[in-house]
Amino acid sequence: MNVSLDDIANDGALLEGDNNRSDVEGIEGTNGDDRLTAPSPGVSNDLFGLGGADTLNTVDGTPANDAANGGEGIDTRFTDAGDFRGCEL
Repeated sequence: MNVSLDDIANDGALLEGDNNRSDVEGIEGTNGDDRLTAPSPGVSNDLFGLGGADTLNTVDGTPANDAANGGEGIDTRFTDAGDFRGCEL
């Protein structure tokens, strides 16, 4: 599943066209492979991938304000300095 907090209708399953707004502060993925992105400057975001090989991105230019936890599986994360990192890579 793809979820990006960017006010664009590009979220959910392929071609679903859901829109998760940029003021949402938390995303919980699925037991599959998820791509969770929270590029909202000044908003503290918590991303939790659950199972699968997840990619979590909390890069927003604000250090130490977000959390990226991949859960089970081999996960990849992109974060600002000081953000909580609970992923393998």
